[in-house]
Amino acid sequence: MTINRLMDIAEKEYERVFGDVLTDEEKEKIDRAARHEEIRFLKRQQWAVTTAGVVLFGAFLAIIRNHDMLKWEKSLAVLLIVVAVGAGCFFLDDLQDGLAGVRRALDPNNPNPRERGEDILRLHKAILVASAAVVLWVVLALE
Repeated sequence: MTINRLMDIAEKEYERVFGDVLTDEEKEKIDRAARHEEIRFLKRQQWAVTTAGVVLFGAFLAIIRNHDMLKWEKSLAVLLIVVAVGAGCFFLDDLQDGLAGVRRALDPNNPNPRERGEDILRLHKAILVASAAVVLWVVLALE
């Protein structure tokens, strides 16, 4: 469900409960509050993606710790780890694009809303890459 659809539902519910029509100023306040909530949600989702990646890498380590891997199994494990990092980075970029869209709606004069939060995005990606590097090291060190 899109944010605009949710705002329409909220406006209709307000009219039903209170019996009067919202002014443009009241609608703007509702829209801004909804967009700020969407920003909070997208930021939480970025942390959730990063955390899920680290947890999955940890679970993978727990599974393989006492397992002697053949060469083809190591190759498959490396491939899966690289794909997982790529997927995590893709989802993080997608969430960052969503944040940029909401920020653009909040402030149309912002010249580059995607740049805001880039350092945090790089941190999320660095966490994923670092945890994947540890897992890769363990996989390749197994004999």
